[in-house]
Amino acid sequence: MEKVLGLPLKKIPQWVISCGLILLLLIALVPVYRLTLYAFPYYDDFNYGINVKYAFEHGAGFSKVIKTAYEDTVFTYNTWQGTYSSVFLMVLMPAAFGYQYYFIGLCAIITMFVLGTCYLTYTVCSKVFKASKLSSFNLALFVTLMNVELFYEAQQGFYWYNSSIHYTFMHSLMFVLLAEIIRIVYSDKKAGTAFRVAVSSILAFIVAGANFVTGLQGFLMILFIFLAGVFVIKNKRAIWALCPLLIFFAGMILNVAAPGNASRQAIYADVAKGPIESVLYSFLAGFKHLNEFTGFPFWAFFVGLIPLAYMVAKSSSFNFKMPLLVTALSFCFYSTGYTPSLYGMGYDGLARTFCAVKLVFLVLVAINLIYWLGWIGKKLDKDSEDGKEGVLSFFENRVIVFVLSAALVVLSFAVSKNQAGKFLTYGAYYYVHTGEALNYYNEHMVMDTLIKEAGDEVVLDPFVWRPWFLCKKDELETYPMAEQNQALARWYGKREIYISE
Repeated sequence: MEKVLGLPLKKIPQWVISCGLILLLLIALVPVYRLTLYAFPYYDDFNYGINVKYAFEHGAGFSKVIKTAYEDTVFTYNTWQGTYSSVFLMVLMPAAFGYQYYFIGLCAIITMFVLGTCYLTYTVCSKVFKASKLSSFNLALFVTLMNVELFYEAQQGFYWYNSSIHYTFMHSLMFVLLAEIIRIVYSDKKAGTAFRVAVSSILAFIVAGANFVTGLQGFLMILFIFLAGVFVIKNKRAIWALCPLLIFFAGMILNVAAPGNASRQAIYADVAKGPIESVLYSFLAGFKHLNEFTGFPFWAFFVGLIPLAYMVAKSSSFNFKMPLLVTALSFCFYSTGYTPSLYGMGYDGLARTFCAVKLVFLVLVAINLIYWLGWIGKKLDKDSEDGKEGVLSFFENRVIVFVLSAALVVLSFAVSKNQAGKFLTYGAYYYVHTGEALNYYNEHMVMDTLIKEAGDEVVLDPFVWRPWFLCKKDELETYPMAEQNQALARWYGKREIYISE
C-alpha cells in the first residue's frame, strides 16, 4: 500500500524537512518580532530604569551608565531582592535611552528564547542520545516552533521587558548553560574544553542571579549532569563541570543571602508555605497545570513531533532503559518550577513564572517521547532486526503523518475560542494587521506629549486601544497613589498622574 486517502506514504528526506522547518520557524517569528515595535514600557520598567534614564539625559557616557546600573543593583540587593543579574538587566531597560529603543530588549529576549530552546534540544539529542546531527536538528527546530506557537502568555513573557527579562530570558540563558555543560561532560576531545568551561562558568554566575525558579532548576540540572558524567558516563573530562557547578552554587548563595530578600518575605509571611509543604504542593500544581499546558493545539503539534522523535531514537546508540523512571523524574523536575513561588508567596506562581515552566515542560515532553520510542523500538519492535519494517517505522518521516499534524493544527485553530491567545504567531499578526498595535503605541506617544506639557498634576483620558499582547489591564488607575501611577509620575518628574473616571 503506497497511499492512504490519496496521500503518499513515502518518506521525506531529512534535508527537505530541515528546509521546511527553518522556513516555517522564520515565517512564524516575523509577526512576533514585528509586534515588538509597538510595545510600551509599564510599571517596573519605569521603577528600575529611572536612574539610568536620568544619568543618560544628563550626558552620562557608557561607563557612567554601567556604574549607575551597578549602583542600582547593589541598592536593590540590599533593600528588595537578591536577583543581581536580573536586576542589573532590568535597570538597563532600553526605553531609558528613548522609547524608540524599547523593542531592542524585547527582540533580544525572543532571540534568546529561540536559540536557547533549539540549542539545548539539539545538544541533548546529538550528545546525550548520540543521534544523527540532522535528525537532532530537525527535532530541535520543531520543538522550538512548538514552543513559539504554544507560548504561555506573550504579554508577560515577551512584550513586557521587566517581566520577560527576569523569567523568559534567564530561563532561555539557563538552557544555553545546560547545553554547554552537557558538551563538556560528553566531549571526547580536549579541544574547546577550556573555552566551554570558561563560557559556562560566566553563564553560571549570571543565571544563578536570576529568579528562584531558574536558580533551583538550573542548580538541580547542573548537579545531575555532573553526577551522571562522573559516575555513569565516567568521562574524565566531566570533572571540569564542577567549575560551573560551584560557581552556580556560590551565585545562588549570594542571591538567597541578600539582605533585601527579607523585605519581600515579610509581605508574604502569613501565606508562604514551609519547605516540605512547598515541595508537596508543587506536585499538585504540576498535575493541575498539565491540562492547561496541553489541550487540542498541543496534541495537534504532538502528532508532528512523533516522526521526528522516532528518527532521533532510530539513529541513536543510546540504551533506553527504565522509561517509567525517566518520566517520573521528568515530572518531578517540571514540578520544581512551582516550588519557589509556593515557598515565597504561598501560591504556585504568576503568568511570567508559567512562561518559564511551560518552556521546560514542552522540552521534557519531546525528550520523553524520544525515550519511550527508543525503548519501544529497541525492546519490543523485533521485526526491524530481521531486516523488516517494524511497527514504529510507519512514523519514519512519512508524508501522511506531517499532513495529519498540519490538519489537526488547522482544525484546533478553527475551533479555538481564543485564536490569538492560543497561537502566538496569529495573535501577533492579528494585532499588527488590524492596526490595534499601532493605535495603542500612538495613543501612548500622545500620552507622552501630554504629560511633558502638563503641570505637576496630570489627568489623562482612559486608554481606548487595548491589544491583549501589549496592554496590561491595569496600566493606569483612577487614583494617583496606585503604584503603577506613581512609577510613571516619577519617570516624568510629576507629582501625580492618573486617568479620569
